[in-house]
Amino acid sequence: MGEGAAGASPEGSRPGGPWFPLAQVFPLGWWVADRGWRRGWTGLFLAAAVAPFVLLHAVDGSQGIQGAAWGFSLYFATGWLLAIRAIARPGRISVWLVGRVALFTVVVGVALSVAIESAFGGEVGGLVHNTLAIGLPEEAAKALPVFLFVYLARHRYSTRAFLFLGAVSGLAFGVTEAVVYSAAYANLEAVTGSTTYITQEVWRLVTDPLIHACLAGIAAYFMGLSRVLGRRRVRPMAAGLGLAAVLHGVYDTYANLWLGVVVAAVVVVIFLGYVRGGDAIEARLEGPRVPR
Repeated sequence: MGEGAAGASPEGSRPGGPWFPLAQVFPLGWWVADRGWRRGWTGLFLAAAVAPFVLLHAVDGSQGIQGAAWGFSLYFATGWLLAIRAIARPGRISVWLVGRVALFTVVVGVALSVAIESAFGGEVGGLVHNTLAIGLPEEAAKALPVFLFVYLARHRYSTRAFLFLGAVSGLAFGVTEAVVYSAAYANLEAVTGSTTYITQEVWRLVTDPLIHACLAGIAAYFMGLSRVLGRRRVRPMAAGLGLAAVLHGVYDTYANLWLGVVVAAVVVVIFLGYVRGGDAIEARLEGPRVPR
């Protein structure tokens, strides 16, 4: 046999190291030093994967149903927020502006809509009632912070920014609503069984912020058109608010039926339609620019 074969390490191990080098296949030091764990999609995936376990123990038994609802509804809403920002591409928007819109909706918008809905009885009814007494007040409440902090601002924001910040307001409204309903749904387990309770709770925590975000984003897009075009300002805002209110009323009316699934899909499709084609609509409405 040749010298290479005679000098080979026993049991297939390689020269200069063990057959199974743990430091190389399990490089903890390199992982800790790698800053990529804390950035980009890797960091986002890590945070999203670990957060539910943290929330589970943070709210387990000590915070009650509402504490758990706040935690998990915020978790799902954050996921929707990141997804909407990725597809809407609103440009640079300060965290302070996003926070103001969300906080105003939670503190003022929700209280305002509850007061108006209570004056009309506060219960889900027929299509007209659901549109005028529930859909319109809630959509107006979600649009109010966008009007105050974006429409009236000196800075000229794009229609994409309006749409995104409207969605932020909708997410904040939906999270608050989901928390409120979570306490009420807790009684369903004793009355109708755990399956109904789990279904209703998951539906509220996951989809309620999304449907509110899409509806508010639609209304805010029209508000953005009004601001950008600078003419006939009331008409576009009224059209957007009316469209969102009608879609809201139709959804509330048929939410417990399969038709509610169709309506929810229509709402999401319309929202995505303005995300994808909103710039083209704006360009057509502006018309050809005349050089000066």
